[in-house]
Amino acid sequence: NQIPVKYHGSEYESIAGTIRVGFTVFPFVLSISFIRQLLEGEYLIAGIFALAIAFAFAIRWIFLQGHLKTSVITVSVFFTTLLTVVCSLGNGVHDIGLIGFPIIIGFSSIILDPKPLIVASVLCLVGLSWLVIGDILGLFSPNPAPVGSSGDFLISALMVSIGGFVAYSLTFNMKGSLQNANDEIKTSKQEAQLLAEQIEQKEEIIEENYRADINRIDQNQNLIDFSPNQKEQNQNVY
Repeated sequence: NQIPVKYHGSEYESIAGTIRVGFTVFPFVLSISFIRQLLEGEYLIAGIFALAIAFAFAIRWIFLQGHLKTSVITVSVFFTTLLTVVCSLGNGVHDIGLIGFPIIIGFSSIILDPKPLIVASVLCLVGLSWLVIGDILGLFSPNPAPVGSSGDFLISALMVSIGGFVAYSLTFNMKGSLQNANDEIKTSKQEAQLLAEQIEQKEEIIEENYRADINRIDQNQNLIDFSPNQKEQNQNVY
């Protein structure tokens, strides 16, 4: 279990486990893309994927040091930039890599923090705008979309599987958070009820002690009143 020690037993334990799986899958997907580009003779894109694989392991190292949020934001920035560059060198807005944009947004939302989600969403919009507007203005020349191949199917299937895994993990983590919140509310209610019972018992004890004190005061007062009367009666007898 390669989850950072600082997250063991914390509310981020399941989230860290999901991200660990993601960091294991990313190099595998990038490696398939790297091999595919080599086979197709796209050496420039293959070199970019080779650098991406090395960078993916670097981000994984950041995660293992316990910097969960930093690693997720870094993933969002890195993969959005990578997809934008690869699509620009490939088929532009028609490139199959665009499937990765919603996956990046979904992955950034796993930690249930708005900051990585906002960063990923903005970057994906910027990347998509570049692919559309850059093509219209002739800032880059995308390759014509090729006929579908088995490689396209493999990449698409992997990316869709990753997207499904991200969606499942997000649902699971949200469900776990709600369950933890319900458990905390239930525990708080039980503690409040126990505290109310203890207060009620103490009030009864205080009331009993008060009554006992009143009775003792009355008894002492009766003794005080009895003593002068008894002395006066003794004097009358003599």
